[in-house]
Amino acid sequence: MKRKQRIATGLLMLTATFTQLQAQQVINVQSFEATTFPPTGWTAVSASINRWGRTTNSTFPTVAAAKYGTAFARYSARGVAANTIQTLALPAADYRQRGSNTPSVRFYMYRDSLSKTGDSISVYVNTSASLTGAQYLGSVARYSRYAVPDTQITNGWYRYSFNIPSSFNGNTNYIMIKAIGQAGYNIYLDSFWWDTYPLACSGKPTGASITSTTQQICGGSGAATLNLNGTVTTYSGMIYQWQNATAATGPWTNFGTGTTSVSTGLINATRYYRCVLTCMGSLQSDTTATFTVKVVSTPRPTVSVAPTNANYCSGGAPVKLAASGAATYDWTPVTGLNKSKGDTVLSSPTASTTYTVTGTDTAGCSNQAQVTVSFRTSPLVGISAPDTFLCLGDSLRLQANGGGLTTYSWNPGNATTAAVFAKPTTDTRYVVTAGNAFGCTAKAGINLHVRQKPHAKFGYTHSGTTFRFKDSAQNAKTWYWDFGDGNSSNRQNPTYTFSSDSIRLVTLIVCNPPCACDTSRMSINPKATTGVNNLNSKAFRVYPNPAGNQLFVEGNSAIQTLVITDLMGRELLRLKPDQPLQPQMLNLSGLAPGQYLLKVQSTDSEQHTRIIKR
Repeated sequence: MKRKQRIATGLLMLTATFTQLQAQQVINVQSFEATTFPPTGWTAVSASINRWGRTTNSTFPTVAAAKYGTAFARYSARGVAANTIQTLALPAADYRQRGSNTPSVRFYMYRDSLSKTGDSISVYVNTSASLTGAQYLGSVARYSRYAVPDTQITNGWYRYSFNIPSSFNGNTNYIMIKAIGQAGYNIYLDSFWWDTYPLACSGKPTGASITSTTQQICGGSGAATLNLNGTVTTYSGMIYQWQNATAATGPWTNFGTGTTSVSTGLINATRYYRCVLTCMGSLQSDTTATFTVKVVSTPRPTVSVAPTNANYCSGGAPVKLAASGAATYDWTPVTGLNKSKGDTVLSSPTASTTYTVTGTDTAGCSNQAQVTVSFRTSPLVGISAPDTFLCLGDSLRLQANGGGLTTYSWNPGNATTAAVFAKPTTDTRYVVTAGNAFGCTAKAGINLHVRQKPHAKFGYTHSGTTFRFKDSAQNAKTWYWDFGDGNSSNRQNPTYTFSSDSIRLVTLIVCNPPCACDTSRMSINPKATTGVNNLNSKAFRVYPNPAGNQLFVEGNSAIQTLVITDLMGRELLRLKPDQPLQPQMLNLSGLAPGQYLLKVQSTDSEQHTRIIKR
């Protein structure tokens, strides 16, 4: 014996009962004609499904009509970041009576050749609405030239089917559609069919109860959605007859036949509801307990959230969401929140999430508000230069690097440009705080170490041809001595014995990288026996010695001529005084530091002395 029957539900359900096999196949269909999305019974698997929606036409690619009916589902892959994934789960499927049958899920997908990116959908099945541990069934690429699972020449709707493995034979199984956007074109799906094999009812259908989206309607009127719960609702062959009344004792009026979920419609007074369940196999019935939906005149509270929308930056501080207008608050989903209750919560989601807060006042009336926290990737910020040494007075260009940067703030200096010129006078750390268009910021810093310019200077003492050189340079880190005879030293204060008594030009080069090196030179006469002391005679006094730019000579007799030569006897400076009896001043500014010979001629003598120019 074979009996067919049609059961009217929120989804179209075609039922065939085979008494010999004791198995009943239910074919469920969803073509997205209802405006609610996701459809009744469909759930979000990922933290957010804000890229999923319902449409009657779309672009990128352009589709003017659904495969069947007037609407289809769209996953907005265009413009998303690569590898953006959001997953939908179909209503739970019952496979307890599948036996040797192979249930499947079938649907149409629009495939095009306009964008070659890897936008696709993948199909999974699991005993819970989660991809964790789910079994992969297959994928379909949007780009029609990719052989996933086949290639198509013409842009259009194509039908794909995936079988449910035999290991899924319980009463709760979820088929999941995972959409993967690669910043290409949108993905379109339409007309889903999937099989279920629930147990057939028998005997008296007891144990059902009613729940509602609200038990109290505020503001004097409104509507509620009633849901039938209990294991009896998972059996096939059940008839559901909803009834309502203005009193708890009736009389009862029939409405809403054949569904486990029904709307009360607009009501402006307290009403009472129940549902009569009848098993077609046994023709036995049972009635649920009476459920009351109360209507009160107290207005709903005005619930608001600040901010209304916000950006959460990866790795940054959580976003503070503050609700107001009610007495207590409940937040959903809890993903990314530090708690689910309270007027203030902290959000740090891993994907863009729309939160709904339900605020309830002291009268039990509630209302909702929503806020979307968009997940944003914080920028990676760098500086073009590494830690660097600079010479005092030098500058270095510092460039902030990173994709999508729109704002900059440098410290020290408070500059707001992408590049700055740093000219520190002491060791300084430069830090740039850079942000993108979403207000996400990150920092980078470098250390600039300042070095002083070196200044070369030295003196010496000696005994015969052995000289002890004394470094008196400033800011020196390295020393190089050239003794003028082909020998050198890198010691700071070397002792050196000349091999002959010839006059030598000794050079000292001091460095303090990265500053330029500095050089000091001095002529050395190994024959000299008096080092650097002032050389004065009884007839003349020469001072100061060593001298700077001015040297004074005074004597007991009139000075006729003053001559300065180098140690080789070459004349460098001559002065014939206008007033021979007065002290004479020689300007040494044109001479390099070193040793020189001074010849003093007077009316009655000629004398020589050694002078040193510092």
